[in-house]
Amino acid sequence: MTIEFTKEQWLPLSDKFQIFHQFQQPFDGKPIIQVYFYPDKSQNPFAVLTDISQVSYSDLGNTLNLLSTNPFDGYIVVR
Repeated sequence: MTIEFTKEQWLPLSDKFQIFHQFQQPFDGKPIIQVYFYPDKSQNPFAVLTDISQVSYSDLGNTLNLLSTNPFDGYIVVR
């Protein structure tokens, strides 16, 4: 499953930005979560994602939460 997002979809928190996604179906076990960004759409001259401060998945709400110091265009791959 791929979840694409843009800079505009990040929700501002007090000192970070958040992407929140609730899945329709629960996973069997813990999912593998990979976060990617589009280097050609970034102000960062290096193709290295350094702004992520937390990626979490909750079994209770079947939710994914992504925290970053700066919003960016990218996507999440969940397996």
